[in-house]
Order: sequence, then structure tokens, then C-alpha cells
Amino acid sequence: MHDNIGLFLSKRAHLDPTVEAFVDVASGLRLSYHELNQRANQTAHFLTTLGVKKGDRVALLMLNCPAYLELFFGLAKIGAVTVPLNIRLVADELAYIIEDSGSRLLMFGPEFQAVTQQLHENLEQISCVEDFIFVAGPDTTELDQP
Repeated sequence: MHDNIGLFLSKRAHLDPTVEAFVDVASGLRLSYHELNQRANQTAHFLTTLGVKKGDRVALLMLNCPAYLELFFGLAKIGAVTVPLNIRLVADELAYIIEDSGSRLLMFGPEFQAVTQQLHENLEQISCVEDFIFVAGPDTTELDQP
């Protein structure tokens, strides 16, 4: 088996499970290597349920956030290729990169709903994409009482 960034995370989690690996200043979230590896494994399993497999390309249009890191490592653990997209590009530019890369999925954060709507309306530009997947943080709002 060839080493990849996903395997390096697994090794680091085994060697230094309690060492802090990630800090999200905005939310205060802190993850050890063990915790980050667990999240990456969960993400990898989720991605496989979507049909993502080794060699697939998955485009990510997201700000720097914990979910981006989990997707990055989760994709690597599968052997899939992350296609990071520049958040400053307009729909036509994004469409070109997505199509040229052959990305099967486009995963995007809440900040990019408008531009992904434009992409969705012009699917002929990105014929390789099978699905658009909205990625949001955990919903911590209270549910309305019945």
C-alpha cells in the first residue's frame, strides 16, 4: 500500500493520540490527532455510501472550517482526489475547473449557495458532476415544540 496523507493522519493518531492536531479559533473547537482521525474515518465511510471510490475527484467549495479538513482527510483515506476550488471565482470559472478536473461531486458550504445555484442551472457546462452536496456545520438550534 502506498502512503498518502490519510495514512499519515492514521499513523500520527496512533503515535500521538492526545496531541492537539487542530484548533478552530472561530468556534473554539480543539481536536487531538485521535479525534481528527476518527472524524476523518467517519467522513470517509459517509463518502463511500455516496459511491465515492479510489481515483474519484471531488470538488470542494468551502471556507476554511473543520468540515473542510474532515473532507480532505476522508477523501484521502478512500484514495479519492480533492479538487480545491478558489472561493473568489465566479460560476463560469468554477464550471470550467470542475469540468476540466472531471469531478464527480461538488461539495459546498453555506456561503456558496448562490454560486452553486448558478452552476446547477447550467448543468450542461459541468456534465461530469453527478451531485451537488451541501455541507453545513451541525445544527444547534432548538427544534420548535409541537
